[in-house]
This record gives sequence, C-alpha cells and structure tokens, in this order.
Amino acid sequence: MFGTTEEQTKVIKDLQSTSCCQRCILRYLGSRIHSHYKENNTSEVINKMLYKKTSLENATEKLMEESVESDETNTKNENVSEKMDDNEVDGTQTIEDELLCISCLGTLQDKNSSLFVSKVLEAVQEADHKYESFQLSVSLSTQFILRQYAIWKHLQSTYRSLYSSHKLEELCSIKDVLKWVYGPKLSSSLDVKFSSSSPFEIALSINNSATSRECDFLNPGGSRNSEPPSKRRKKSQNYDGVPRTIVNKKLSDMSADELERHYPWPPSTPTTMCTVTIAMNYAPAFVAGRYNKYSRTLSQTPWFINGERKTPHSVEEYICLPIKKHLKAKNYKFSSSGREDVDVKTLGRGRPFLVELLDPHRALQVQQEITKLQELINSETVEISVNDLQMVTKEETKMLKEGEIAKTKSYKAKIWVAEAKTQEDLNILETFKDITIYQKTPIRVLHRRNLATRERVIHSMEAQYIDDHHFELSLSTQAGTYIKEFVHSDFGRTEPNLGQLLKCNVDILELDVASVDLDWPKKLETGTNIDT
Repeated sequence: MFGTTEEQTKVIKDLQSTSCCQRCILRYLGSRIHSHYKENNTSEVINKMLYKKTSLENATEKLMEESVESDETNTKNENVSEKMDDNEVDGTQTIEDELLCISCLGTLQDKNSSLFVSKVLEAVQEADHKYESFQLSVSLSTQFILRQYAIWKHLQSTYRSLYSSHKLEELCSIKDVLKWVYGPKLSSSLDVKFSSSSPFEIALSINNSATSRECDFLNPGGSRNSEPPSKRRKKSQNYDGVPRTIVNKKLSDMSADELERHYPWPPSTPTTMCTVTIAMNYAPAFVAGRYNKYSRTLSQTPWFINGERKTPHSVEEYICLPIKKHLKAKNYKFSSSGREDVDVKTLGRGRPFLVELLDPHRALQVQQEITKLQELINSETVEISVNDLQMVTKEETKMLKEGEIAKTKSYKAKIWVAEAKTQEDLNILETFKDITIYQKTPIRVLHRRNLATRERVIHSMEAQYIDDHHFELSLSTQAGTYIKEFVHSDFGRTEPNLGQLLKCNVDILELDVASVDLDWPKKLETGTNIDT
C-alpha cells in the first residue's frame, strides 16, 4: 500500500468525506491484497489505519475483557470510541451506508451486493446453461474512467509526497475488485467453481443513467451535429456515451486545472443505482470426426440456386443439426477437408470435418456421450455415416486447414473411352508418376471462384479393364485437383489431361473419393467405419 499510516489516515478521512466507499478507498491507497476487499475485511483494514491502539491500551483492554461482564464490555467499547478524535470516522459506520460511492457508483458497496447477486442468478437460471464453472467479465461505461481520473488527480495535487511517485495504472481496477468480491459469492450461490479459465462467461455491462452524460464535455457535439435530427433523437434516447478512446485521449492531454474547470471537485454523488445488463456466453465447442457419403444426389452443404433449394438434405445438416440440438447451441459453423460434388461418393475412412458450436448451453462431458450422439446421427439416415466423432481443442482445429494443400487424396472413377482399349493399352497410365498439370478454374465453378490457373500434381494412376470402352481408374493426387476436369479436359482448360495421355476422347461416368490422406482427428476404438 502507498505511504505511511499517518498519510493513509488523511487520505481515508478526505475520501470518506466525499462519500467514497471503503473498497474504493483501499484501491486509492494502493492495496492489491485480495483478502482486504472481502466482506467485513474492508472495515477492519480501514479501522486499523484510522485508530492504532498503543501497547498500554491493548494491555489494559485485555485485562478489562478478562474481568468484566459483557455489558461492561459494551460500555468499554463506547468509551474507546469516544477517545477517537472528533474528525475520525469509524470505518464500520461510514457515510457510504447512506450514499452511493462517487467512484464505483455503488457497484462495490456491500449494501447493493444482494441485489446484484440475485439479478445475476435470475439471468443465469433463465438462460438455462449447464456448466461446471464460470468466469466473470465486466464492461464499465466511460463515466467510471472520468471519475477515477478526477479522484486520482485530486489525490496527486493534495498529497504530493504520497502520490507523486505512483501511477494511476498501479491501482486495482473496479473490474478486478468486483470479480474478487462477487466471484466467490456467485460461486457459492450457483454451486460451481469460479475460474478465470472457464469456458462459460457471465458478462456484466454496468452503466449509471444519472451520470451517463458526464463525459460529454470531452467530446462537445461529437459527430451527432452532422446527422439528421431524427437520427440524433434516436441516439439521444439510446445514449451510449462518449467513445472510450476519446475519453482516454482527452483526459491524458488535459491538465489538472483544466479538468477541474470542466469537472469540479468533488464529483457529484450519484442519485440512482447502476443498471447491470447480464449476458451469458459459452466458449465455442469444437466437435470433429469423419464422414462417409453414399448418395449421388446429396450436397455437402445446403444447395440453393436463385433462392430455390436443389436438394432436400445435405451432409452438413445431417451432422450438425443433431449436435446443435444436443448442445443447445445458438448456431454452428461447418468445415471439412475439401468437398465432393453432389454426385460423388466419399468412401474409405471418410472425409475429416469440424463443427464449431456457437454459445452452446450444454457440454459434451465424456466420450461415451459423444459416441451415443454419433450413433443417433447414423441411425437417422442411410445417405451418410459418421465415425471417430470427438471433442477437440481450438488449437487442434488448425490441423484441418494446415493439411489441406499438403495432403493427398485417392479416387476411383469409372471412365468411358471412345476407342476400344485393352488392359495392355491402359497399362501405360502406370508409367506416369508425379506429373504436373495446369488447371484453369473449371467453367462449372466460375460463378463462385476467381479465374486462375492452378498447378497440381497427379502422383500415380492405375487402370482396371472392364470392357473395350470402359475401365476403372484409380489415382492419387495432390489435394485441390479437379478430377473430372483432368479426365474430360473441360474444353482444353486442363493440360495435360487423361484424353491426351490415352490419345482419344474420354469422359467420366462416376467418381468416388477413396481416401483423404489426413490423419485427423485421431482414430477412436469406438469409431465406426462403414463402406458400401
């Protein structure tokens, strides 16, 4: 804490005379000890500073406690209080018992704590979140900045020896003290752990309507004068105050004398309690897995053209809607390691995917619960199946994107050839290893992708004869390769292409993704892997 006991006593009396609450007084004295701010502790700390007993008084008091009855003890206490200087104020009976604090506007005063806690409890229960811990975040309107700055400047000018070597940033913030005071209270009422690392956040936005326009002198007129009257009236009815950045900058550039001309000392005592807006947010939850797609009429995501839906279902909806419902999330984001066309199956281990659940009201606690959710998804359709469903961390999600270009993919395609071919004719494809192809953006996706020429690699190919005009092509390629266009050339926009390699016209009849060679997420023993 700042200064000597004698200096601290003067500051305490000064701030008490302006209706500054005990916790804010401790803040301005530089206390950073959490226990000082707990209920009842604050009065004790301040009393010790205001009234230091001598050794003789302590010894006398001890003897008196041992020799008198309780009623005599009460008389003794009254006499001790009378010994205090007439200007001294007992920390347990300060002016704050009647008035709101000029610094925190009442947010840190014990008399308001029950109302504060009850409001938060009511909001949390109404939101129907399920959680094992919580954290608090606090947002204060800008008049809190102004008032703290004005008090600090007063202390610096009045008690130079005590405050000249200290900075405002050294004080505990109202936000921090509020968390220290109300965090444990809410923890006890909610019967869950209070933790700064909890994914469940109780966000408090605190404002005081009676003092909301105090910062206007720092931004006279603002930008509102240039707006239509109707818009200014609307903003006046829903006043958000001067922007925080302007308040901080103007105050830092303003001298103490200039500040006092615009904002006289001491600040006015607020006449109304602060309003608290309460919001609950659960950190996004991330669910990963792999999916197989067995339909040739199913899009990966909802497919609309000119506002008209083209397919009744999608892979995304089959996977995400049950998870969203189970976690009671507000929304979700779906992403995957590439995408297949509507008429393409995805087989093998499946395609890796990620679902980000936004503000979930529930959490998936154990793997068995996630596995049951996977079974539910698989039971509702035969068009897809999901395996290796699991929770992942935000850091782990990066692997999905990092592996997009580096990974390889394997495909199987049914090919038609205009000229009759034998197996020997087709074996030539095995000789082409790691050939580089150049693909202009396919005509079929030009409406959603920029025109560009992309360099991709065909690592290997193998053909299996079916009849003179049909064969099955297995190929391994760099991720991002357009397989259909490699086969039929897309009017010569892909070179070289399969037709050039076989020296005849070719076309693709069916295409399947055989494997996506990205080892993510990890394979689970409980995972299912259905290939039809």
